[in-house]
Amino acid sequence: MQRLADAVAEAERTAIRSALAVSGGRKVDAAKLLGISRATLYEKLALLGLQGTG
Repeated sequence: MQRLADAVAEAERTAIRSALAVSGGRKVDAAKLLGISRATLYEKLALLGLQGTG
């Protein structure tokens, strides 16, 4: 069984990748789509190992 923290991290990765795809890689627009600040998006990108995404 998957740990809750792992499931949440995977859901966040999926949502961030989706938002970046829809926004054409523009992080400001992706953050707006996700309802988070640009700073929070950058923190999550680093935390989730997605720094090179977008």
